[in-house]
This record gives sequence, C-alpha cells and structure tokens, in this order.
Amino acid sequence: MRTRLGSLCSSRSWLVMSSLVAIVLASVSAPAQPLAPVDGKKTVIVPIPGAKLDPKLNTVWCPAFIKAWKELQELVGGEPIEVEGALELSRAISDAPDPSAYTPASALYSVAGFYTPEFAKKIDTELAHRFNDPPRPGLRGVEGGDLIAYAFLRSHLSFAVPYRESTEPLLFGDENGEKVAVLSFGTQGGTRSAHVERLRDQARVLYAVRSQTNRYRIVEAALNLAGSESEREVIVALVEPQGSLADTWAAVRERLKESADGSGSRLGPVDVLAVPNVAFSLEQRFRSLEGSVLGGPLANGRITTAQQDMAFRMDRGGASFDAGASMGWKSLAAWYIFDRPFLLAIRQRGSAMPFLIM
Repeated sequence: MRTRLGSLCSSRSWLVMSSLVAIVLASVSAPAQPLAPVDGKKTVIVPIPGAKLDPKLNTVWCPAFIKAWKELQELVGGEPIEVEGALELSRAISDAPDPSAYTPASALYSVAGFYTPEFAKKIDTELAHRFNDPPRPGLRGVEGGDLIAYAFLRSHLSFAVPYRESTEPLLFGDENGEKVAVLSFGTQGGTRSAHVERLRDQARVLYAVRSQTNRYRIVEAALNLAGSESEREVIVALVEPQGSLADTWAAVRERLKESADGSGSRLGPVDVLAVPNVAFSLEQRFRSLEGSVLGGPLANGRITTAQQDMAFRMDRGGASFDAGASMGWKSLAAWYIFDRPFLLAIRQRGSAMPFLIM
C-alpha cells in the first residue's frame, strides 16, 4: 500500500506491509485524526502491483481482484481474458501467478459461476462458514445468466506486545513539504521497563542506512513490527519510491537480502520508533477493464463490472484488512426466443409465395 496520511509518510517515505497473506505497499498522506483516515480522493487501489505510480496519489494493492479474475479465467478453461482497450493490463492479470500460491488458504475465499439467487445465497452461506462477521459481496448490476466471480481476503494480525500510543503528535511531511500533526505508536528511547524491553525485542530492524551528515538520522530502513516469532510480518520501510509498488517492494527485498540476519536486530536502548496510525475504507472501480472481451469463450460478451473494496487499519495493537473483489460478464449474444404468437411460412427457395403460412 502506498499511502499519504494527510499524508502518513513523506512523499519520499514508504510504508510497506508484507505478510504471507498479501503484500501491501503504502506511502501515506491524508490528515491524521485519532486513527488517521487516508484521503479517499487521493487514494487508489490498483489491480496489479506493477501498475505505474502517480506520485500525487496514495496507492494500495492486494491480490483479491487478481483472484476473482483467475476464478473467471479458470471457469472458461484457463484461456487469457483480453479486454478491448485494456489489452496490456488484462494480459498482465491473466498471466499473473494465482494468489493461492502465496496467500494462506484460511484467509482467502473465491468462487465463480452463473448468477442466480441460489448461487448468491451459496456465496453468503460459504462466507458465513469461513469468517466471523462475514462480508456481503457487492454483486452490483448482475442479472440471471451473467457470469460472476468473487474473491474475499481477510488478514488480522495482533502484535504480541501492543506498542505505546505516542503522547506527542508526529509531524508528518507531505508531498509538498508541509508538516501535518498525526497520531502514532511505537516506543520511546531511554525509557526502562519490562514492557519497553519487550517492545524493543519485538520491533526488528531489518536494515538501516544512516545519513552521512547526521549520524542520528535514518534515511532508509525497514522494520518488522510483528517480531521474529510471528508467522506473518508487518514491514514498514522508509524507501525511495520506484515506478510501481512491485518495483518499490523489489528494492526493499534487495536490501533485505543484503542484511546479515534475516530476523533483524532489536531496537537499541535509546532508539525511538514512531509509526503513524492508519485507517481507510475504499471502493475502486476498474473501468478500463470493463469492456468487450476479445477472443476465447467470453468473446461474445463484455466485462460489465470490475471492482474492489478494501478496509485497512493499523494501530498500536496490530494490522488488519478486509478486501473484496467482484467481476461480472454479460453475454451479448442475441436470444431468439419464440415465446409469443409467431408466423411460420414454408416456401420454395427463390419463390415469392410460400406454400404454407400459419
């Protein structure tokens, strides 16, 4: 997720959340309140991590939409789905690895089929069996006979040791260089207590680069907030943004490979950690992917709906998100159904007059 807390990290700073569930890369900016909501007008969800970044926008990605696409693709025999006017993007999604390969099965649900009231009820029932407080799929504008695909991804991670809520506001630099006061969590340097020592053990410094002119200033770093014992990681990184979330994450991964110890080192006794609180709820329509399908089993129809919604929250207690994605395909084939009175005529080819009319 690339976010701006009003922004959250400066335009040069990035928050990177990675786990076995998903990769979310963020550069944060949007006014931060008790839980700083990300500015929805400046935030976009992208369908693939390789989408080009707009430096003026927060950007977030998770694989829910790719999984919905894969369900529809598998339903029609695995052939790539190519959308008129969005060939490059639709091919990239069709060629992307199935998210099931890197997402825990317990966190992900997906299905595809022809829409009927019974099929919609089946989705609701299966979600209720899999998740507490299950979502209601946003299957908008679908009719009987439409193909639909739906995917839902939920990740909830609680920090083993809750961080301290910062008593002083964090002055967060936005893309214009202006400072915005936001709430944050972390730990203070120089404080001694059993709780603080556990926090210093939990927050693992994966790598850090100090300023050459000010040795106290960290110009590039990555920390795992969830600790070395957690199955999933929450990585926050100060990193120069690249052309896409995928490229930025690749830059972080390269740095991680260079670190001597993959589990990282504990915070020092005078080190200070401050991470902005983040919370947002977004809906994104991928309108460029809504159009006629070229070739393959879906060629006689069009993608009518391509959308994803997501709610994310990170604070002193942990990081969690829900993401739902849906697609709809409608056949453009004409239905010649003789379900009202009609005329029947039989004639010799070339003759103007039939020899039977009824």
